Amino acid sequence: MNASRKTSKFEILNDNDRSVAYNLERRRSSYIDNWARQSFSVRADLYSTIEKSLPDIPSDDRLSSNLITGMSMQSMILGTSLLSIPYCVKLAGVWGIILIILIAFLTTITADMLAECQYQESRKKFKKRVHSSFVDMCTACFKTKGKYLMEFLVYLSLVRNVVVIILLSDLTDEVLKTFPNVHYDKNILPVLWTLAVLPLLFVSKVSKLAWFTFIGMILYLSSIAFMFGIFLTTTRSWSHISISSHWDFKDVGIAIGIIINSYAVHMNLPSLEGSMKTPTSYTRVTNVSFGLNVVIKLIFGICGYFAYSNNTFDEITRNIDNQKFFLLSYIIKGSQIVFAYFTIPLQSHVVFELMDLNFRHHFPIFSGKDQWWTLLSRLTIMTALLLIALLMPHFGLAVSIIGSVRGSLIALVLPPLFYINLKTHSMSKIKVCFCYVTACLGVLLGCVGLYSAIYDLVKHSG
Repeated sequence: MNASRKTSKFEILNDNDRSVAYNLERRRSSYIDNWARQSFSVRADLYSTIEKSLPDIPSDDRLSSNLITGMSMQSMILGTSLLSIPYCVKLAGVWGIILIILIAFLTTITADMLAECQYQESRKKFKKRVHSSFVDMCTACFKTKGKYLMEFLVYLSLVRNVVVIILLSDLTDEVLKTFPNVHYDKNILPVLWTLAVLPLLFVSKVSKLAWFTFIGMILYLSSIAFMFGIFLTTTRSWSHISISSHWDFKDVGIAIGIIINSYAVHMNLPSLEGSMKTPTSYTRVTNVSFGLNVVIKLIFGICGYFAYSNNTFDEITRNIDNQKFFLLSYIIKGSQIVFAYFTIPLQSHVVFELMDLNFRHHFPIFSGKDQWWTLLSRLTIMTALLLIALLMPHFGLAVSIIGSVRGSLIALVLPPLFYINLKTHSMSKIKVCFCYVTACLGVLLGCVGLYSAIYDLVKHSG
């Protein structure tokens, strides 16, 4: 049986040579380049097709060991949402801890579901890889509607830049506060960071930024370790602090969105599976990575809350005393600034490629004027994101809104629906029931989180 052939956006543009060059470049990519693509982009394009015959889609990128894959997955899950986990414990108390464990359990299972959806047994009992990406599964599951849904989710990924701009501005504000003679309007900081990011959006190759982002990730993880050390210096006061068991619907709702967002890496998991030397170990690696992440979140969240109690900010970094931990405070905040700065171009790369493909041909005035189109399109989008950041300057609420919408869809709602509809494996009634319960719970949690975050945002605005 001949393997079916995927159609890429390069071929839609009638440029076969470019497609070949792209594949060759990917084969020759270093680990850092592959890590950047897996962590911040969707490898398969939105126009790939799957024929009705049973294809076998090989991966030409199986270079990563289980350890490297686990480290990549862990670095993806330990995103900037981790900085708000102590805030979740403050808001939701015991319920926040329960949610961290419950959502971790559900998202681990949905991550395993995605792996099962990628493979199917042929009539001759050969296991074949029939779906190579999240996009492929969505398109195969929902056909044309799936393509539009994926476009929506990819465009929605741009809103993550709002969170990063807010984080960069808050971190910069914390650093500048240590200089009493420096006077400025805090609202100018998002504007300056937006302008600072613009030059990076002209970089067309991920590989040119991958090393900077990888170094930024190492610095970020180091800053988390330093912060944990700072938390431990406050242990003498922990005996006077207790975690509340009080239920507040809106506070718990905000925590739900933040926690979901902290686990929502599912769109990139098929790419990680495709990079493994031993793909049969994927489920074990995923379970260990998510399990370890739960432990890290619980320890970081509880210790962070005990360290600052009811004074805990939505970004725990803002609680670090600049006077008491002068040099260490600069190192922590500087490390997080470097990491956040270089995530913007990488997590925007695929979105801008899709935008160029979908919209550029509607503007013939830019024919042959690549730089002008790039400048105008990037500037327009970043200006819109800047306005959102200025209107919603609350890191925790921004993370909660994104997690409630995008996070719940890609981590809790869509994977169970793929599992049911793609029928790549045998299913018991219990599995089908569990899938529907998980999807419905994902919708419910997303709605509760979105309502709570928007309500609190309106209250703050008033």
